[in-house]
Amino acid sequence: MPAAPPLPEAPLPATRRLAVEQVAAGLSVFLGIPAVALRRTRRAETNHDLALLPALLPVQAPAILALAVQMVSEADDPELCERLKEPFEALRKAVAADLRGSRRPIIAAAIARGWPWRFVSTVGDLLQIGEGARAVRLSASGSRHTRAVATSIASDKSLANALLHRAGVPVARQALVQTADEVVRLAEQVRYPVVVKPVALRRQQGIQFVHRREQAEAALRRAGESGQAVVAESYLPGPEHRILVVDGQILAAFERAAPVVVGDGRSTIDQLVATANAAPDRGDWRLGAALSPIKLDAAAIEFLESRGWRPDSVPPAGVAVECHPLPFVGVGGGRRVDSTERIHPDNRAVAVRALAVLDLDAGGIDFRCPDISRSWREVGAGICEVNPRPDLSAHYLPGLERDVGALFLDLRAPPVQNGGRIPQILLLADPDPRRRAALAARAAGAALGWRVAAGWPGGGELDGAACYAELANLPAMVAMAVETLVVDAAIYAAAPRDLLATGLGVGQLDLALVAPGSGRERAAALDALAAARVPVRPLPRQDAALAAAVLDAMRPFCETATGAAARRGE
Repeated sequence: MPAAPPLPEAPLPATRRLAVEQVAAGLSVFLGIPAVALRRTRRAETNHDLALLPALLPVQAPAILALAVQMVSEADDPELCERLKEPFEALRKAVAADLRGSRRPIIAAAIARGWPWRFVSTVGDLLQIGEGARAVRLSASGSRHTRAVATSIASDKSLANALLHRAGVPVARQALVQTADEVVRLAEQVRYPVVVKPVALRRQQGIQFVHRREQAEAALRRAGESGQAVVAESYLPGPEHRILVVDGQILAAFERAAPVVVGDGRSTIDQLVATANAAPDRGDWRLGAALSPIKLDAAAIEFLESRGWRPDSVPPAGVAVECHPLPFVGVGGGRRVDSTERIHPDNRAVAVRALAVLDLDAGGIDFRCPDISRSWREVGAGICEVNPRPDLSAHYLPGLERDVGALFLDLRAPPVQNGGRIPQILLLADPDPRRRAALAARAAGAALGWRVAAGWPGGGELDGAACYAELANLPAMVAMAVETLVVDAAIYAAAPRDLLATGLGVGQLDLALVAPGSGRERAAALDALAAARVPVRPLPRQDAALAAAVLDAMRPFCETATGAAARRGE
């Protein structure tokens, strides 16, 4: 297990529960989870020995809590670290999967802006920014602006290439191929090498290079192992640039540096690669290494031989040797260089036009050009692929500093009043006031013209109609309301023990109306609400007074109600 980073100074926990909370919070930092995902709610000690962690990572939060409990319970066991290696590594991989690709930078941007975010509970990888009628949903970098037909077209490399070519966009020359002879025929027209790849796979899967006639059959067979149709295309020389275009704007671009070693006049390419790979900044990039080891795999050896080199060749001093035809992180590509400001206007126009031709709202364009600062008409260039729903995490590799997650989120979820939140109110009483919650929701909905959800243990309603039959706790009530994109506000009814058992389940509550009474559970619930900075007022006895209190809490949100209704198409 890697050594944990030092945690901020904190007072020693007074109870086992607080110790578990502190360890769980530390684990979340160590695992790279945004801090809000495991925000804890302090409360007075009760007989409920639980940490109150909103499960914004719905699967992993319980696992993190269980690991924290084990670490606290068995802290004196000298074998604990050894036993925890396997479960910790499994948890690390699971968290990395939850936050893979575009999600981490988008979540970080939402947190920086104070916008609520969550994974939609019914679909674990669907990200939601905002709540209820003020929310937007994202799947990777796809949104409601992303057309399914456009995504399908762009994902078909053959069809996309043909459409772009017809529109005058410079692209690699390409053909669908079924036989080795067809690969060779294209190579004879465009010159070797040619690239052979499946028609619809992403992330460089199945890519083969053909440098000589006798390689065509094996390359075609390997590319066809996916079961997809196969295309062959001309190899475009020059550095490759990933250009991110969203809504007709170029948000960012970077140059992918090929894996390179520089000769010293004494060492073979094999030895130069071994020396480069021994550098401290090379390792597993998924564990934080700046660069991956350079791979001299079969594709690299073929590429070297096509340029007159072999692994045992000794390059002259100062001569740079490209070691692989793919300039990607996984094969040892170098540091990325931001090229956003260097793109020639003609090249910018080509990138924007490519997305317009494919009817895409957002795309990652792989553009090969000898010099991105000069026009493609002058130096020659072409688009290899246009990737729909592009992976924003590619723009956070070492050497890049542009916060594309923030730029993207500002286009997809523009700031609105109250940060995209809907008003949420808790009625806290024992027994729980479900009847009064329903009445207050109907009254508020009628007064404001809103759709107000009401929830309680076991059920709920929206627009006066019963629904949500299986609401077991407060987090389930919150999910019911904030994940329903027609809900303008929500009222929850719960008893103090419900709050203590599961926590609030929401990052911010606008008002808690608490019934009079006494007892440890009520006192502990009040402590929890105070720690979460929830305004607390007495629960009115009269229904009219309750409706007035609810309306007072909702009125600050009224200015955005018209916009919410417009987004619903009303």
